[in-house]
Amino acid sequence: MSKVFKKTNNPNIVIWINGDIEINVPRGNPIFNEYLAIVESGYEPVQVEPVPLEELKSTSYLIVDSIVKEIRYSIAKTNDDAEIAGWAVKYYIAKNIIDGNITETDFEYKSFLKEIKHRQLNETMNAFILKVFKNAATYTFVSSILDGEKYFYKKKIKEATDYEVINNLLLDAKDSIMSKIITSLSSIGNN
Repeated sequence: MSKVFKKTNNPNIVIWINGDIEINVPRGNPIFNEYLAIVESGYEPVQVEPVPLEELKSTSYLIVDSIVKEIRYSIAKTNDDAEIAGWAVKYYIAKNIIDGNITETDFEYKSFLKEIKHRQLNETMNAFILKVFKNAATYTFVSSILDGEKYFYKKKIKEATDYEVINNLLLDAKDSIMSKIITSLSSIGNN
């Protein structure tokens, strides 16, 4: 699929339209060279003003949020924020059941029994509690990486003084974050 571009009044910057995202691309970036090749073939893009750097930064923060949210949902295997928030509560209940602070007569224990029944997986309470611990621990671990990476990328964007740095950060973000998560999760499995 060929890329779509907009020309700016600055001959050293073009705008690459990547889905719903418009990215300023400076001369020297390989994508700028693709733009030049398209222009040489006779394509004449619409001319627009380049996005001011501070506006690009604001948009870039939203893009980072979106990337992190997409990864978070893919790891959680759901985009139901209420379900994800409930995992912390389930972890607390499971821990209290194991510690003996919640017993069969308590509402929380009974709520676990209801979920086990409705899941129809023939699970025991202990098997369900182990799944709760595993899922909550994995999600918490991954969330700590995601939260740290989100802060890192926003900090780097804030410090950026040119378009190319921001564009390179955004182009790299998703793959880099996923790589760090996979590496970190696999190191846990080896301990």
